[in-house]
Amino acid sequence: MNERRNTVDLDFQHRLQLGPNHDFIWGLNYRESRDEVSTSGLVLLFPDRETFRLVSAFVHDDMTLVREKLRLIVGTKFEHNSFTGSEPQPNVRLLWTPDASHTVWAAASRAVRTPSRADRESILEESVMPPFSTGNPTPLPVLVESTFQPGVKRLSEKLNALEVGYKAQFDPRLALDLAAFSNRYPSLRGLVTGPLTVQLSPAPHLVQQFYLDNGLSGTTNGFEASLDWRPLARWRLQAGYSRVHVNFDPSTDLGRNTYAQFIRDSAPRSQYSLRSMLDLDSGRQLDLWLRHVAAIARGDIPAFTELDARYGWRVRQDLDLSLVGQNLLHRGHREYFEDLVHSPQLQVQRSIYVQARWRF
Repeated sequence: MNERRNTVDLDFQHRLQLGPNHDFIWGLNYRESRDEVSTSGLVLLFPDRETFRLVSAFVHDDMTLVREKLRLIVGTKFEHNSFTGSEPQPNVRLLWTPDASHTVWAAASRAVRTPSRADRESILEESVMPPFSTGNPTPLPVLVESTFQPGVKRLSEKLNALEVGYKAQFDPRLALDLAAFSNRYPSLRGLVTGPLTVQLSPAPHLVQQFYLDNGLSGTTNGFEASLDWRPLARWRLQAGYSRVHVNFDPSTDLGRNTYAQFIRDSAPRSQYSLRSMLDLDSGRQLDLWLRHVAAIARGDIPAFTELDARYGWRVRQDLDLSLVGQNLLHRGHREYFEDLVHSPQLQVQRSIYVQARWRF
């Protein structure tokens, strides 16, 4: 695949102080991108030349409702693109600070992912099932393709997000940060089973097509927690935990449900970490980072625990030396599964390196 692209991007922003209680920002953007793409083999794009335009504007107002107690932030971004037309993306955020040590906040927002050129105008040849193999009882090989539907306009994937959070600084040595979220996705990209056809060239074979559409809907719910503690003036500890639950609408058809299961099983349900940052004497530091990631069902990736370490030494004011080790507990481990394009499954390896930083 070869690609040549020329892009013009113009951006303008203006900040206004509308009285003592309003910090107002607005802006405009214009982008034009022209490409020339040639493909062969597994990925095909049609046509080979395209021009896309994006025009956008945004407004943002940070308002103080009660001085040092209550703030309201409202804004929106308006986009008009060559793929899906107009896309508004509003957001509103409220922050309540009852005292200098505690903050409660809530937010509601909408975001979109506009389809790319590959989503609208591509054919991806994913795999070939040999005759009389699992999933193919016929005497002919079956070519599996993900493709676009000519004449069908692709929609944006949409996100409606609700968030709440709490931050507390109990004393100069101890801080807590909690956040919970609930996301709704009303028009996610899914796969719909298309026709099974016969092709005679270059040799007789069957073609099973799957079409991309926006008929899938789902939710993600979860929370995050982090704790920052300084047991000593020279020692800092940071602990973090996050958990997410992914769910999809069971009323969608089998093809979309298969894709939904595919997405749901491609991310870990939980993660946690513990970091230690210790200042030794004579400008030396010792940092440790222990982290654990839950298993990922897709690709049968097991849970793993890893440790990073760094020993740093400030030789003088303008020169730092560091010895760093990453993923020290195992020679290698897998962290993800490639979702659409089949590729070798690579492991993240243990690594050790020395770094010198000189400022002048």
